[in-house]
Amino acid sequence: MASVLEQLACDVVAALPRLDAEGRAVGRAVYRLIAAGLPAEPATIAASTGMPAHRVATIAASLPTASVGGDEITAFLGLQREPGRHKITFGDQRRGAWCAWDTLFLPALVGQSARVESRCPVSGSVVRLVIDPREGVRHVSPPGTVLSFLETPAPYSGAIQAQFCRWIHFLAGEREAQAWIAGDRSGREVPPAMVALSLAEGVELGRRTNAMIFGASR
Repeated sequence: MASVLEQLACDVVAALPRLDAEGRAVGRAVYRLIAAGLPAEPATIAASTGMPAHRVATIAASLPTASVGGDEITAFLGLQREPGRHKITFGDQRRGAWCAWDTLFLPALVGQSARVESRCPVSGSVVRLVIDPREGVRHVSPPGTVLSFLETPAPYSGAIQAQFCRWIHFLAGEREAQAWIAGDRSGREVPPAMVALSLAEGVELGRRTNAMIFGASR
């Protein structure tokens, strides 16, 4: 499975825009600030990175997977300020993730444990996890929960949530995973080719992509 995860990690990284060293530094600072409930704006990012605020503002404006409100970045590559379908809580700060997999790799980038709440799109069951930045999944309910993932992530085209995130969910068990992978409930759309990963595999995939994108230690 290690070779499969390595190929998936390479495919994910190849599908995303590349970040240079400054972009990586700004991106990691944005993650930490959003997770802490602090404004991710040039002044606070500059204080976190040691970069000049005017340079931070230029870099922040060019991040292709960020949402900006005024001078503040409100969402970046998997993490958003407002809670959504996939809720991730750092301390007392409840935030939203773009897809289920984001909740498995974000704690390592933020450097904090997180509580996760999502919902299986097939059964409607609530899925709850506790993710440790070093140890991975420390608690999961239901215990048979798995993660859906695209077999071949498509190159980023400005609609990452519609292209990718909409298919990546926690499934409450093997039966639910098979149903989700087989087809969209509406019957009006043929889903892309998907696989079911264990949560441990999802965490390991996140570690690999963190290392490739942000230089984060695996």
